[in-house]
Amino acid sequence: MTAIMFIATWQVAQATVAASMPLPPLQGEEYADTAARELQEEIGVPATQSSSLLQQLFIFPYKDDVCHVWGCAFRFTWDGPVSFQDAEVEWGKFVGLQELQQQLQREPGQFTPVGRHILGLYFDHMKQEQMRDSQQS
Repeated sequence: MTAIMFIATWQVAQATVAASMPLPPLQGEEYADTAARELQEEIGVPATQSSSLLQQLFIFPYKDDVCHVWGCAFRFTWDGPVSFQDAEVEWGKFVGLQELQQQLQREPGQFTPVGRHILGLYFDHMKQEQMRDSQQS
């Protein structure tokens, strides 16, 4: 079963986004390093294990009146233990992609503008991937 982790009403987490602002090379991290760190900080997945399981999907820009983000979406599959970190996560749950898409349509205000944008890009990416797969079959 494919699931997306949805943490609180303000953040769409690991399965769809791990973003970082580009910084000078000595100060910054690569997107995959940021994603691995966030997985460890938020749900307790060891960064040494998550790094090899991250599949980069796409890089995206987002800008509105409140924020300007360059981010990167990853696919991450993990069947090990998940432990929400109190300092990072208020609450969380796993939901299927269809349920998430329905919730996004029904209650868009439960998602931040950047979260809605990223999920829209993710669902578009998934459609394109499915079309490519069906054409190759």
